[in-house]
Amino acid sequence: MKNLLRLPFVILITTVLLSTTVSKADDYELEVIGDLPLGKLAFVTSDAFGRTGTIVFVGQEAKGFTGDRPELIDGGKKIIYSNQRGRTSALFVRNLSNNSTEEIQTGMPELDLDSPSLSPSGKKLAFVAWPTGRKSCHIHVADADGSHSQQLTEGEHHNWSPRWSPDGTKIVFESTRDDERQIYVMDADGQNQTNLSNDKKMSHAPAWSPDGTHIAYMSGSENKTCSIYVMKSDGTEKQNVSHSLTRDSEPTWSPDSKWIAFTRTASKPPGPETMDIWIMRRDGLEQRQITRNAVKMSSYEPTWSQ
Repeated sequence: MKNLLRLPFVILITTVLLSTTVSKADDYELEVIGDLPLGKLAFVTSDAFGRTGTIVFVGQEAKGFTGDRPELIDGGKKIIYSNQRGRTSALFVRNLSNNSTEEIQTGMPELDLDSPSLSPSGKKLAFVAWPTGRKSCHIHVADADGSHSQQLTEGEHHNWSPRWSPDGTKIVFESTRDDERQIYVMDADGQNQTNLSNDKKMSHAPAWSPDGTHIAYMSGSENKTCSIYVMKSDGTEKQNVSHSLTRDSEPTWSPDSKWIAFTRTASKPPGPETMDIWIMRRDGLEQRQITRNAVKMSSYEPTWSQ
């Protein structure tokens, strides 16, 4: 029997079903066709990549809810994410045991906030703030409750996708300061910003392995093919591990650093934008599909935890 996650197109609730029946016309069924080697996985499902959708789960009983840019925290007991609040987006933490939600008070109600990432100690929060006009965006770091925010990046370009190193001393992120998107690293206070990818191709969506040794990221052409690459945390020994024939993006590591989950697009442009969650070993072997979406629906932005 295959697991189906029945998702209303707009409403928030996700139900795990052990059924192969066809859903009603006003529902959408997301099929879970693969098993995780360990832990639990959260991701976003919607009818358009990049939009706020329904955050759903594999590997744990939890209700789906609206949001995007999720990150599982506190050993998978909570999830931090962004969501619309009035005319702007804000940051929230949801307790998965009781489905309670708390907004993080950053004191920036006039800005769009997204891409939250909590430091390993749980004391610091990195996130992205978009000013009006969205001609640039910058990475900020604050206390976990949103107080004492400091802007770490500057300039008329985009800086986003911050992720902490496992020891909490550095932040990896992507930036357009060198014209093409590239992977950068900086100290936790914003000092020593360094280009790690140094590639003529687009490189973005970095993720630090939990053992601290490697960074996974997406590299390629936005309108052709993109693959998941892995490099050492100092930027050396870059390797294409997924060897995609379409577009692979948004890698995230398993808690033991042995696996990578990622988003795979079903066809090259201008084909249908159906995206699903896949996993593979860190060397690219044993690639297998975890979700199966219908055409024009997508699952993306995976996050993996214990």
